[in-house]
Amino acid sequence: MNLTAVVERISDDRFRAIISQPFVIESEGRTADEAVHHLRELAVERLAAAQVIQIDVPERQGSHPWARWAGVWKDNPDYDDYVASIAEYRRNANGAEPRG
Repeated sequence: MNLTAVVERISDDRFRAIISQPFVIESEGRTADEAVHHLRELAVERLAAAQVIQIDVPERQGSHPWARWAGVWKDNPDYDDYVASIAEYRRNANGAEPRG
């Protein structure tokens, strides 16, 4: 099984390695390699007592609940003004100077 890990420096002399699938495991070490080595040991230990299976979840029946709103702004003459107002509000809320 291949697992994807994220390795990050957390201080000058510490590294953290994390996997999130099929379950969350985290380890630390003095080097990136040490953190990954510990992570691998933890994953092997955890998987030894587990069974990894796939399940089939049926798709929902019917249309998506938001589908009825799709295209509500199509050909609306106020749409461009609406989007411009949102952009102006965001600039003001972020303290940025309005662009003209």
